[in-house]
Amino acid sequence: KVPEMKESGEIFSYTAKRSDYLSIVIAFVILVILEAIGVDLLIALLVHGWLKYLLLFLAIGVHIWVLVLFWAPLFTKHRLSGTHLHLRYSYQFRADLPRSVLAAAEPVKEKLDSPMVVKPIYHKDRERLNLPFSTEGQVLLYLAHPVKLRLGLLKRVEVGQVLVNVDRRDLFLKMLALPAKPGAVTGNMPDENRDLIPG
Repeated sequence: KVPEMKESGEIFSYTAKRSDYLSIVIAFVILVILEAIGVDLLIALLVHGWLKYLLLFLAIGVHIWVLVLFWAPLFTKHRLSGTHLHLRYSYQFRADLPRSVLAAAEPVKEKLDSPMVVKPIYHKDRERLNLPFSTEGQVLLYLAHPVKLRLGLLKRVEVGQVLVNVDRRDLFLKMLALPAKPGAVTGNMPDENRDLIPG
């Protein structure tokens, strides 16, 4: 039986297993802070006038951006509604996939592309977008046909598979109510059918 869904959709977090990620992030944060102190001191001592303040502002801005990049994946979640699967990863990726484009959902457990996954990883040879935060609760989504998704501000990629992870995988799979393997995933759709999914 498919569980009832809330009118607003069901939220699925994916960062419950975060200890490994946090240990790496904390080490990087310490390095970033130490580097920031060193760079700011050098600028303050060696540069004078308005250029000093401009460089200090830029240096502080870059270091803040790096810290935000590290922490952002901890504050985003996926959401499943009656019509769409809303995927969110950090501030760098968002896509609203119509449920009609989802052909299958297979529970898997694959190695992460990087121990510190701060952004989605795209594999062009497989037309696959990897979004997992950890190896726990992974689900490989097969699309009925490749769609164009935005990565960052300007990049667009064609995606036929999406690897995600969720903390409540069993509920996620029940609510999707999809087969584990697609009957037929079409890989050669005409360009006019490769719609850009709004993000």
